[in-house]
Amino acid sequence: RGRKVMTVSAKGLGVAPLNTISPAQALALAKRAAVVDAYRQLGEKMYGIRIDAKIQFVIWLQEALLL
Repeated sequence: RGRKVMTVSAKGLGVAPLNTISPAQALALAKRAAVVDAYRQLGEKMYGIRIDAKIQFVIWLQEALLL
């Protein structure tokens, strides 16, 4: 039996927040948001799940601010 190989790709989009300490922090947060968005898209493609990115991001941001 031959196994089929499927390649799935996604591009995430992240926007730098305006209220950051430095431009470097804004860039890092934008990159992180893009990675999370890409993972969300892959989950939707591979497993047929829908993730509410807005709610998840708010929860993540609240947790990050508490650290």
